[in-house]
Amino acid sequence: MLVRRAIPPDEPVTNRAETDPATVGLLCGKCTRCLDACPTDAFPAPGVVDARRCISYQTIENRGVIPRELRRGIGQRVYGCDVCAEVCPWNRFAQEGRRVLLNLRGEIAELGLGELLALTPDSFARIFRGTAIKRVKLGGLLRNACIVAGNTGNEIHLPRLVELATAPSIPLVRAHAVWAVFRIAGAERAKALLAAASATETDPLVLAEYAAEA
Repeated sequence: MLVRRAIPPDEPVTNRAETDPATVGLLCGKCTRCLDACPTDAFPAPGVVDARRCISYQTIENRGVIPRELRRGIGQRVYGCDVCAEVCPWNRFAQEGRRVLLNLRGEIAELGLGELLALTPDSFARIFRGTAIKRVKLGGLLRNACIVAGNTGNEIHLPRLVELATAPSIPLVRAHAVWAVFRIAGAERAKALLAAASATETDPLVLAEYAAEA
């Protein structure tokens, strides 16, 4: 946040029992709940976060392919992740925000995975108008939804995923749709379902997904 005024900084948070300046702000003690709970092992050491493994980074900030080794860990999370914040004992003092836009737009939270997979440019713009979710753009949200669909293993999503695997304008979505089809249908059946799409595919991102399943 940029402001025109000089803001005096707060005093650093310190542990009363500690005198070493290197421990300023480290109030975790022996707690390792965030390290233990992170679905993608994004904490290689106490007080250290590998943002490249963070689900929030991958599903929001990453504009490209989400690494295959992290996709299972994403689980059912279509946009962001708060596991580390949810398990942190310090957050027992937190209060729920009352002016969060998504809280005011309850219909967004109620969207099902099938509805997300069916999004079009027009419906995406209409539904997410004025929200931070628009940052990921339609391609990013469909990419995330494909991963979640693959993780559910629910065959009800297969027809739409096969359609997305042939979507001509968004290679990023095609790549993750291919992954999801293989997760749900299994190798042999997925190859049959995607035979026409794979025969005409030329994008390196998507071809890499097919090669990884070979």
